[in-house]
Amino acid sequence: MDKKLKMKWVKALESGRYKQTRTVLTDNYGYCCLGVLCRVAGVPKEKLRWESTLGDVHQGKLLPSASMGKLIDMNDGGSTFREIAAWIREHL
Repeated sequence: MDKKLKMKWVKALESGRYKQTRTVLTDNYGYCCLGVLCRVAGVPKEKLRWESTLGDVHQGKLLPSASMGKLIDMNDGGSTFREIAAWIREHL
């Protein structure tokens, strides 16, 4: 993973700027951790669609594909953005 993008993502997750939602990249409430990744990578909110945008993430364009399932499980399982950011710092 690109180190600059990783640090932007971690800082965004820790910033409190993004509200956390579950099971979707984004909704009217907030973002999942992968939705935040897409936003800091420059994907406009109106283009965040699970199938197309996540395909780019999964294919390793933004994130090593082996990490995606873990991050989805953490986000949807109740881990906070701060906990997810700590995991990203340590493992990516």
